[in-house]
Amino acid sequence: MQRDNRQSADSGSLPPAIGVVICTRDRPAALLETVASVLPQLGAGDEIVLIDDGCMAADTRAELEKMCAGRGVPIQYHQNESPGLTRGRNLGARVARGEVLQYLDDDVTCLPGFFEELRLLFLDTTVAGVTAIVEEPAFSSRGGRLYQLGYCIAG
Repeated sequence: MQRDNRQSADSGSLPPAIGVVICTRDRPAALLETVASVLPQLGAGDEIVLIDDGCMAADTRAELEKMCAGRGVPIQYHQNESPGLTRGRNLGARVARGEVLQYLDDDVTCLPGFFEELRLLFLDTTVAGVTAIVEEPAFSSRGGRLYQLGYCIAG
């Protein structure tokens, strides 16, 4: 029998507010899909922080703002003056208001329950950080399988 050494916060504790930091560069369709997978899972106190390393079109930005407003989730937009993923994530960390930051690329899909599990993990006061299991998409074409093979060999 394993002993559970986790320590939970007071039973009256609220789940932590999550700041979802998404760094993007000129992939509007993928970004819209990513945000669409995230929004239904966010609640009061959560936010989305977009860090733009490229040149986001005004209509894409307006669509994102409309999507977030429809769910009551605040969205921050920041143009990254010093492009690069690490710089973008650092900018996101400076401007986000969430107690927990979840960094996402602009081409991921968060499965239902992802943020619920994240909240539960952070109710344990001994948890300081977590990482998700990333499932690579299955490529069915010959070229896609060769790409995956090369990716695996490269490490």
